[in-house]
Amino acid sequence: MKRKVVFFSFLLALTPALAWAEVIADTQFNSLTEGGVTCNGYPGAPMPEIVSVSNSPNPSNVIKVNFPAGYVNGYNTMYCSAPKYDSDEIYAQVYVFFPTGYQWHLVGNKISYTYLKKVENDNPGNFYIGIFGTDRKIAIHLQPNSSNGTPNQVLYSNYTIQEDTWYKITWYMKLNTSGQTNGIVKMWANDKLIYESYNRALRGGIYGTRNFYATSLVPIWGGLNKTSKSVADYFYFDRFIVSTTPIGGLSGDAPTGGSHLVNIEPNPPIRLTIK
Repeated sequence: MKRKVVFFSFLLALTPALAWAEVIADTQFNSLTEGGVTCNGYPGAPMPEIVSVSNSPNPSNVIKVNFPAGYVNGYNTMYCSAPKYDSDEIYAQVYVFFPTGYQWHLVGNKISYTYLKKVENDNPGNFYIGIFGTDRKIAIHLQPNSSNGTPNQVLYSNYTIQEDTWYKITWYMKLNTSGQTNGIVKMWANDKLIYESYNRALRGGIYGTRNFYATSLVPIWGGLNKTSKSVADYFYFDRFIVSTTPIGGLSGDAPTGGSHLVNIEPNPPIRLTIK
């Protein structure tokens, strides 16, 4: 059976924390376990696959995310977990490719979750990035626990995702000082800044001092509407990076918390041909 993301959150709580480091994880998907990242599926759901494609951003292997026909919205068939960390800011990057004819969820197509630190299995909240709406905009959903004291909201960029094209999606979040609205959220597409905000409340209430502690790929189709996929479907991820310092190549006044540049692959969009 497929599992809701809440069960994935529980799995994260069982993983030891990683000491502060610049690059937390960096996988090129040559295998399901690489670069500090472990990918797996759930019983009863299609396993993710390492496949070879031509013209991928980081040649040549990628990970294929599979959805069965009848897949119900709000569930994930697989996940890729990175080591835990303890930081009030985080950068992450992943390449995505949706093939022609991909069946989009009309509300949300979730890609990656970042979680606030848990203590004794509490739930201070999470933030996820994905492709939202009928016009397929890149967006971040701020989804705090109701005791967090901060609003639940979706921050939309004005950048539209097209099918049959690779995109490098990068995001940065800096937690606010407790009791203040000075949190930062930024998003880039193909190294171009597409969204920025400097006045966000990302933590508060009884969780006002909780840092980020985990960022993982959790591809969830929908979650708000009672719909299901009518056909078997898939999309691809490539190079996934999680870092506490800037990832190289970003425009638009990227914060300069460190000098470790880890992005060395060519910039998409580029077209894909299956070998």
